[in-house]
Amino acid sequence: MLEYSELLTFCQKNQEAIWLVCQKVDEGGVLGVKLLRDLTIQEYLPLWEEVRSELSRNAKDREGRFIVHSIQTEAKLFIKSMLGEMDVESALSEGVSYSNDPFFSVSTDDHSLTITFDLAVEANVLVAMSDIYYPSCHVVSSKRMSEGRHTLSFPRPASGIYTIGMKINDAAYEKKITVK
Repeated sequence: MLEYSELLTFCQKNQEAIWLVCQKVDEGGVLGVKLLRDLTIQEYLPLWEEVRSELSRNAKDREGRFIVHSIQTEAKLFIKSMLGEMDVESALSEGVSYSNDPFFSVSTDDHSLTITFDLAVEANVLVAMSDIYYPSCHVVSSKRMSEGRHTLSFPRPASGIYTIGMKINDAAYEKKITVK
């Protein structure tokens, strides 16, 4: 099995590997984001800080609810800014998705955490949340749901880093979020 340090070393020696890392970020998952950050942090630290700062300033949606930004959102904005496609503020104002997967989004306000998602067909849906530092998992919802848009709300968790997992029939989706 390839160790992370070996993978990082390989990517550092093979500059074209950064495009594969960016592709992994776009597909979701934490490994691509960690690799991207480790490969670019020394040269692009000010840009990473600008992205994080802009995300903090733009932490509410149009209805005034707090948005819980995923680490994939931060990484995607960094990539767009690094490639010079647009500056961070423009990326946010042009509607860059706050989700690593347009399929489901997570937002929070002072009292609740809300998950919004669309189903193309009726499906069995399981939604679970876990604190990444503790092994327990809390099932938020487990039921059959009809086609269309769905919103699930539950009490806002304490500050921390969480994984939101969704299983729809046999497909699994995951998002890491930070609640401040």
